[in-house]
Amino acid sequence: MAPPFNDTSDLDFGTHLPFWESYVKHLEGLRLALPVIGGVSLVLLGLFGAGKTRGSVVGFRVAAAGLLQIPLLPFALAGGGDLVGVLMLTQIVFAAVIMPKPQLAAS
Repeated sequence: MAPPFNDTSDLDFGTHLPFWESYVKHLEGLRLALPVIGGVSLVLLGLFGAGKTRGSVVGFRVAAAGLLQIPLLPFALAGGGDLVGVLMLTQIVFAAVIMPKPQLAAS
């Protein structure tokens, strides 16, 4: 008798999806998670931008890039794999390059 939680009879470990098919499959699985991550990221950036009035733009961007990683940490710690890594890099590039420069007073 096989252990109750070790049933691998319906799994085929010999086949692998091509990269793009695997990527699309993961994106379909994250259909709900991506808006949640984006929504939390926007709320965090809004609160951070409203509370930060002094400092340098570079310091703001570094702190924002760190804050944007918070919604992704549960997925990364759960073994999210390459897709979560791509999302984390995307968030960092957004904070460092694409995000509009805030109007901060020099400290």
